Amino acid sequence: ITLEPGANRIVVTAIDDLDKIAEVVVQIDARIHPAPERKGTLHIAAIGVNRYPFLPKICAGPNGSCDLKFAGADARFFSDVAGRTVGAGFNKTRLLRMVDGETMEPTARNIRRELEEFFLAAEPEDTTMLFISGHGIRPDGQERYYFLPKDARRTLEDGKPRWDKRSIVNWRSLRQALADANGRRIMFVDTCHAAAAWYVANDKLEKQARDSEVIVFSATKADSVAVEIAALGHGAFTHALLEGLRGGADLSRDSVISLLELGQFVDDRVRAVTAKQQVPIFYMSGIENFAIVRP
Repeated sequence: ITLEPGANRIVVTAIDDLDKIAEVVVQIDARIHPAPERKGTLHIAAIGVNRYPFLPKICAGPNGSCDLKFAGADARFFSDVAGRTVGAGFNKTRLLRMVDGETMEPTARNIRRELEEFFLAAEPEDTTMLFISGHGIRPDGQERYYFLPKDARRTLEDGKPRWDKRSIVNWRSLRQALADANGRRIMFVDTCHAAAAWYVANDKLEKQARDSEVIVFSATKADSVAVEIAALGHGAFTHALLEGLRGGADLSRDSVISLLELGQFVDDRVRAVTAKQQVPIFYMSGIENFAIVRP
């Protein structure tokens, strides 16, 4: 229990099947018994890609452009909001942000190189969060998932367009970079086909996913698209996530937001703002529920 400044009166009541009541009342002065000191570091890596200058004619957007409107804003707002809300429970917060137009551009090389080094600094008492917003693809309907960085390209092989594998980021490299971090690991994926980022058909790879104990919030099912909503200024998933972290996910009204509360809130809100056209996926295997935001 987080104590308030000054005197705290804590009452514990138990009632059995015969309606017999047992009650214990404890008076605690927070000045004598202060709340536990915040420990550990929160590591936030946020990636948002709006512009795809080398992919001008292969998407279904306006004028055939692959460009997005709000992916960069999604990454910026997530890093700011998570830093204030989740970061309040930690001794300090580290931030790595790769967004169009900022110092660190979200290129394939930067993503591969910077993420690995950033995550390796995490200690056992830390929490690492990775947020990704942009285009995600499953080439030819395969179960493999790739994130498209700013410099993603397609080439022609035997007269057929193929993805240049050097210019796109395989999910396995992202998953492995996060899995190598110590402490708790949480990933938020606001891309099309986001659930494919975690789902793999091969039994061996699926076991590796479970063993890595990484918590994943995915914007969509593996065969669905993620939508941006102009009136909200964000993708539907990120809008729900930010609203939840700001307090909307405090479903029990105890000033604490647990992981499961956040998952339930995001699921409800995404379905609501998209008229049930977008369904997020929450992956948490063998991990005990815990407070992600606390006073």
